Amino acid sequence: MKKILILAANPTDTNKLRLDEEVREIQSAHRQAKNREGIEITSQWALRVDDLRREILYHTPNIVHFCGHGVGDDGLVLENEYGQKQLVSSESLAGLFKLFHKDVECVVLNACYSEVQAEAIHQHINCVIGMSYAIGDKAAIKFATGFYDALSSGRNYQDSFEFGCNAIDLTNIPESQIPQIKIKDISKSLLDPDSNTKSSQNDNTGTGRPNPSSEKTFKPIKYIPKLGSKNFVGRQDELAKIHQKFDAQNNKLVISAVSGMGGVGKTELAVQYAKTYENDYPGGICWLNVRDKNLAKQIIQFIQLQMGLEVPQKDPQGDLLTLKEQVTWCWTNWKPPSGLVLVILDDVTQLEDFSQLLPTNKRFRVVITTRLRDIDTNVEEIALNVLSPDEALELFTKTVGKTKVNKELETAKKICEWLGYLPLGIELVGRYIKQKPPHFKLAKMLEQLKQQRLHNQAIKNPQQKSLSTAQRGVLEAFELSWVELDSQTQQLAALIGLFVPEIFLWEWVESITKSLNWDESSVENGIEELYHRHLVQCLEQKDEYYYKTHPLIREFLQAKLNQSEHKGDYIQSFSAKFIEIGKTIPHTTTSEIINSVKNAIPHLTEVAENHLDAVRDENLCSVFLGLGRFYRGQGLYALAQPWYEQCVSEVKSRLGENHLDYAKSLNNLAGLYWNQGKYLEAKTLCIQELEITKQQLGENHLDYAKSLNNLALLYWDQGKYVEAEPLYIQALEIRKMQLGVNHPDTADSLECLASLYDKQGKYVEAEPLYIQALEIYKHQLGVNHPRTALGLNNLANFYSDQGKYVEAEPLYIQALEIYKHQLGVNHPCTARTLSNLGELYTEQGKYEEAELLLTQALEIKKQQLGENHFEIADTLNNLAILYHSQGKYVEAEPLYIQALKIYKHQLGENHPRTAFGLNNLGEFYTDQEKYNEAELLLTQALDIKKQQLGINHPRYADSLNALGLIYSYQGKHSEAENLLTQALAIAQRVLGSDHPDTVKYRGNLEKLHLYE
Repeated sequence: MKKILILAANPTDTNKLRLDEEVREIQSAHRQAKNREGIEITSQWALRVDDLRREILYHTPNIVHFCGHGVGDDGLVLENEYGQKQLVSSESLAGLFKLFHKDVECVVLNACYSEVQAEAIHQHINCVIGMSYAIGDKAAIKFATGFYDALSSGRNYQDSFEFGCNAIDLTNIPESQIPQIKIKDISKSLLDPDSNTKSSQNDNTGTGRPNPSSEKTFKPIKYIPKLGSKNFVGRQDELAKIHQKFDAQNNKLVISAVSGMGGVGKTELAVQYAKTYENDYPGGICWLNVRDKNLAKQIIQFIQLQMGLEVPQKDPQGDLLTLKEQVTWCWTNWKPPSGLVLVILDDVTQLEDFSQLLPTNKRFRVVITTRLRDIDTNVEEIALNVLSPDEALELFTKTVGKTKVNKELETAKKICEWLGYLPLGIELVGRYIKQKPPHFKLAKMLEQLKQQRLHNQAIKNPQQKSLSTAQRGVLEAFELSWVELDSQTQQLAALIGLFVPEIFLWEWVESITKSLNWDESSVENGIEELYHRHLVQCLEQKDEYYYKTHPLIREFLQAKLNQSEHKGDYIQSFSAKFIEIGKTIPHTTTSEIINSVKNAIPHLTEVAENHLDAVRDENLCSVFLGLGRFYRGQGLYALAQPWYEQCVSEVKSRLGENHLDYAKSLNNLAGLYWNQGKYLEAKTLCIQELEITKQQLGENHLDYAKSLNNLALLYWDQGKYVEAEPLYIQALEIRKMQLGVNHPDTADSLECLASLYDKQGKYVEAEPLYIQALEIYKHQLGVNHPRTALGLNNLANFYSDQGKYVEAEPLYIQALEIYKHQLGVNHPCTARTLSNLGELYTEQGKYEEAELLLTQALEIKKQQLGENHFEIADTLNNLAILYHSQGKYVEAEPLYIQALKIYKHQLGENHPRTAFGLNNLGEFYTDQEKYNEAELLLTQALDIKKQQLGINHPRYADSLNALGLIYSYQGKHSEAENLLTQALAIAQRVLGSDHPDTVKYRGNLEKLHLYE
């Protein structure tokens, strides 16, 4: 007799879970199983800590199934004697199940964030299932249903796990990747371990879902950004030691630290290890430079840029993920999903800053290079000492040349000894000698080294006293090159010390030196000398040349900068240059713009983090605005948000709460919150900004009109048309008074007001405003101006929405021609108009023309905005609607799904555009009579709109109507009538009785009554 013990806990001070339904489904699977006589199920509710041990002792189960709450690293949630929550740690659970390892075959932790506990228990139990993130009630129940259906039918644990995940997939719940299995023997089953072996044996490393057939095949990323030295010598013992440590621990995460002083060759050893053992890591190799970097952002960008994955900004419940949670998602969803992975974290300065960002899965092997000894008790340390005398001489000989060394062999040995056998010092001195004329003697070199001692604390490591001579050696190597530079070149080198150890363009240096009134020829000669003496590196990428400094050399140059009387001037000019670059980043970016500025972003970040004191008050906002727009333009809102928020705090601190730049910073942050669908936070900031502008400039100022417009737009997007209208009208009146009735900004206000009336179905009021605005653009800016094209496009949209296709088409075509000639055929504005015209042709049944235009628009947007920009999703939706209209369901469905996926990843699970994607896919399934799938999607869309837009928004009414139609098709007349009545009431109240949507909803309700 096999036994399943179900343990449930839902303390009174935690969220209510549907545990009874989960248990009922497990019992139902048991009742329907052909082998039910051989399985016994027992359940225990309101589980307390002592109950856990007693129940397992009493029942001696083969499977322990826990359902309830989990809180990640803090443990599982049980109950205390008062029915309130009590946490049980991973270590305690592992210790308990160790005592039952002979009886318990499988543990299922059907609780949020329980993968941590699953990993711990798996040390002692063959099969353990946990959840990598928060999992909803529906998904948890569906997983349990599928798992026990399969298990009761004789399937093995691995197969049953896959059935559980598939059960989530079948109901279109986007949480099937959350369950994670840890299993040693995948052939083992509850009923018959020998008869249910999978025909396909997975290459399992003990994490995640091994090799599911539906998984996309990913080529492993082997990212080793450094070539490695051709003169690499020695270190064979260290290489073997690292690999032995990794190879000996097959069932747990292993972290090794290569520690040693600066210049000892830690990075080089890591490079050589990665290249030597590359084939031992089929899961990929990831190299991250850690020093002075935001590791979380680096990991996220690695996953996005190298693997092409989109890191979600929200969890399945719609809550914003922290950067730490996004990093956890990255490690959990590493591709490919199996095989060992090597992660190299180069130049770590302190582990406590990012220990929580390290992977926890046992398939990862982590190499850390650091100058610190004993960085952490949990990290395997390999101390890297200087080279042996023979190895140092071999490196010196390879660098300088065998002939020269053989002539002065003893002197060469003394040079190596003087440099403390430090690899970096030996290589630098060797290169210095190599550049000298043939008559230059090694004895001369040794004499100079002995005479030019330097004791600079900036590049010493006081923790490594035994290596102090070697440290002096590397400093003297740098100083040796420094003293041979003329004063102007030394100034240039100190200036270059401001650049972070990332690539930079020479034209930036030229611009900075020009602002300092330096002689151009001296600057050119200076960079030649610095490159010649290996104080800067020159790199070639795609026919472009860049410069870069080694991190240690940069520290040396910064020390020289700190000694310079011109330090303040250098920092001011450096900061001004990158602020200037940041100002070129527009609100709406393209891939071309992003690529043109991306190399400047690390240096602008340096200004924001370390040199704000050198930034003028009038440029303070611009520092953060440039960084914010760089990330915001790519849809990376989580990375943009800290910069906008820091802008608010820094401007407030320096300039005060009544300064106009503070109002500007509030407006920028409000715009970002609006992008994220955080309407309440955005509204608060907009109102605050409006009051400051009013107080400082008065109610008739143009900036006040702009603030009114921004707040009105926020209300407009929420469907609060009554609140928006007076704000638009007030802004229009100010612009008329200050600029005149024929100014383009006045026309912009006319269009805003027209759009408001358009949304309300007040077409008679809207049309003349659209036309008046367009005429102003034509007369003031010209008939071929891009803003005129936008006016044409807006008027065309107005006619198209009313079904006036004959009027709309020539306007779209005219706008398209202007954009092509003024902005180019590949500009996003051109793509948007192509998409609009494609929509028009779809409505007219001109499917071939529509497909051609929409396909063109899609390709342009991919090229200009990137594969995963939310505007790509907009066009995918339009293309899906085209195929849907033609009855090409096979072609339409994946486009709807892809669009929805982009909305979720880029904008979040609860964004109104995500609801739009859900609504479209739901209506698509409705047309195919897949009512269950449609109902689920439309219900999700309805909940999002209710939460984000409110119950009086027209889009909320649209979802009520769509869901009501499903119920009417299913014969659920009472439910249908309730929803259709609500939709009609909202439309009448907000849009008016004659609006097309109101007429449509009224007709649907009348049809329902007719067929009752």
